[in-house]
Amino acid sequence: MLLDGTLRKHIVDTDIQAKERFEILMKQMLEKNPIHENLKMINIQQMLLFIG
Repeated sequence: MLLDGTLRKHIVDTDIQAKERFEILMKQMLEKNPIHENLKMINIQQMLLFIG
């Protein structure tokens, strides 16, 4: 791939596929385990405490 100049295309294609699979998996996980708004707020607060 490096010699025939297709390495970059292969990397880009792999990245696109990985992002698509990630989105599918996240959607499936959220359908099975929905995130409640309280949990989102707790996680944001913990993140802010960690950063600050």
